[in-house]
Amino acid sequence: KRNFVLDKMTGTQTIKQKMEQMNIDACDEDITKAMRYVKSKEKGTISDTRLMDFLKQQ
Repeated sequence: KRNFVLDKMTGTQTIKQKMEQMNIDACDEDITKAMRYVKSKEKGTISDTRLMDFLKQQ
């Protein structure tokens, strides 16, 4: 289970890359929601599976 760290500079980009790797098409609004979710749940870090679970709910 890999975790990746989100910070203000690279977080959005990291999520976009993750989504692309998972072939999930997401608009900026979804990415913003994901960022908020990530930061509230994981205090800045999130596992691949948790991100995927969140994106599938959208």
